[in-house]
Amino acid sequence: MEVQYLTFENIERRSEQRESPTAKGSEPVIPAAFKSALENLSSFKGVEGVLAVDDEGFPLQSTLKIEKAEALSAFIKSFATQIEKLSEELDLGDVRFVTIDAEINGQNKEILLALEKDMYLCVLRSKAGEE
Repeated sequence: MEVQYLTFENIERRSEQRESPTAKGSEPVIPAAFKSALENLSSFKGVEGVLAVDDEGFPLQSTLKIEKAEALSAFIKSFATQIEKLSEELDLGDVRFVTIDAEINGQNKEILLALEKDMYLCVLRSKAGEE
């Protein structure tokens, strides 16, 4: 299995090659559970943003600024692909949820990633005040 890392250039190229989910004036097809999760999760304390990403690494819906959502979407797809490959190699079965702890600009952050068959849900959360 070859892993393709998505860059801004690749995203632009791929978006030109495929029809936009909103090209015909309709909203992208997002399961009701994801829409509900976006609304509910964004209201929790410490949540900085919520993002739904399709299986090709394109943002479907987000509470983040578009530039940040597009950049994060590409990395989520790349990361999810790596998780799937690792899961296969270690015979772990389906990985459905991943938590990443990070220190960004001196602040403790958490990235929560739910992996579904054709879509990903990502939550960016500040861990300030928890420790």
